[in-house]
Amino acid sequence: MLFCALSTSLFAQNVVKHEVQSGETLYSLARNYGVTVEAIKQANPSIEGENIITGQVITIPNASKSGKVQSVSTPETIHSDAKQTPVLPKTQPGKKPGCKLMLLVEKKTTVYSICKEYGITEDEFYHANPQIEKAKIKKGNYVCIPYSAQELAQQRAAEEKRQADQRAAEEKARKEAEANAIKKYPKLNVAVILPFDLSSKNKSNEAIKVIDFYEGFLLAVENLKKQGVSVDIYAYEEKGTFTSRIDTILTQPMMPHMNLIVGPMRIEHIPAVSRFAKQHNIPHVVPFSTNATITSSAPTTFQVNTSVKSLYGKVYQQFMDRYPDSRVVFVNCDGSDKEDYIAGFKRALSDKGHAFQSCELSEVKSISKIVPETDKRLIFIPTSSSQQNLQQLVRNLNANAASDMTQYNVSLFGYPEWQTFKEYNKQNMRKYNASIFATFYTNSRSSDVSNFNAKFKDWFKRDQFNSYPLFGLLGYDVGNFFISGLSKFGNKFCERQDGVNVTALQNPMRFEKRSGDNGFVNISLKIISM
Repeated sequence: MLFCALSTSLFAQNVVKHEVQSGETLYSLARNYGVTVEAIKQANPSIEGENIITGQVITIPNASKSGKVQSVSTPETIHSDAKQTPVLPKTQPGKKPGCKLMLLVEKKTTVYSICKEYGITEDEFYHANPQIEKAKIKKGNYVCIPYSAQELAQQRAAEEKRQADQRAAEEKARKEAEANAIKKYPKLNVAVILPFDLSSKNKSNEAIKVIDFYEGFLLAVENLKKQGVSVDIYAYEEKGTFTSRIDTILTQPMMPHMNLIVGPMRIEHIPAVSRFAKQHNIPHVVPFSTNATITSSAPTTFQVNTSVKSLYGKVYQQFMDRYPDSRVVFVNCDGSDKEDYIAGFKRALSDKGHAFQSCELSEVKSISKIVPETDKRLIFIPTSSSQQNLQQLVRNLNANAASDMTQYNVSLFGYPEWQTFKEYNKQNMRKYNASIFATFYTNSRSSDVSNFNAKFKDWFKRDQFNSYPLFGLLGYDVGNFFISGLSKFGNKFCERQDGVNVTALQNPMRFEKRSGDNGFVNISLKIISM
């Protein structure tokens, strides 16, 4: 009977299974459940020292309270006839504004002990709990534990920093948006500075070409006006070779208000205009000069007519991309004028393992002796761009036996100058599938070019001056590219110019910005079948 009584007493004990949470210790569990650390250790022989781990389920004997725990029913609680009393957690997250947490008042709890444990002053405690008379707190009630003055100061500092960071981020975003925003011009002001030679009755060829350029430019403006673009043109006569005369133009009242400056033509005047354009952030177009220095320290200057020599590397690469399985034969001609070009071409072919050889012009009369293999396309490249050497090369090719010519796929690859040759030579070039590299090209059979020529003649009662290139078409392409771009991108034209997409009649434009504070050069180059 004594044994049974003891067993009943043990089963009546309040035993709880507790799953250890992150941050809990034996001391905190003992305090929450109102038991001693030693009692927990005795009920859990597996615990060594003071170590318990998150997720471990331990037995809490004689538990009188429950903290933030996960209780599990046990055989003792199932079979116990003892009356179970609801257990309140010792703390709850703060539900009252300004409370860090809500604390359950226990026996012997005082305002002093609370303030000491949570690092707050009594004034702070009573301010957070105005319903409590001084030193009178009741067991079983929850009281507000406020944030300390130090914690509030830290919170305020953190909030102020967050708000300051947010304002800074918003200001940065605003400035970036403002910097990237396109400000379009309601009307474009364009200055054209060229040696028109208006005072002369008998104009030089140079003056005629300049006027052709200007008139082609006007036709581009007229076409864009039909599309809703508003443009005012200010034409200035470029006189003499003295810088002081260009300064007279740059001091005109309207000049700082220009959205585009075209010209001048004379190399000695270009630096002054480039400096002025840089100072006022005005796009500046140099349409004629090939001088390699004109874009130096001129970040808003655009060079349309780039030196072909600076583009030789692009020629070699485009050639090998276009004719990957060909055999190149360089034909040595009298009066060779392309030594640098040919030397660079040979290096580029060697670097890529592209087959090539050289021969004399007279040897072309017998292709089978030069190149026994017939499985590759033969491309003959003369070392001279002259019309005379091209004609001799064609005659020598024609001298081959008909049987030889049927075995070979023969082509010619030449120079921009070949565009200026007479129709007879062009017929022979077409016979041998000739192609050239060029920074500009006029397809006279194009309907767009034909329409332009007809309109030019209708407006100005004459044809363009026969030159290489045609200056009227050059003026049209310059006007079309830059005014279209300025209309679309406004004050961001220099940054967005690569987004200008217009069809050129003669001079395609694709500008590349030079490094540092330098301007833009036209790197457009094509291989064209004749």
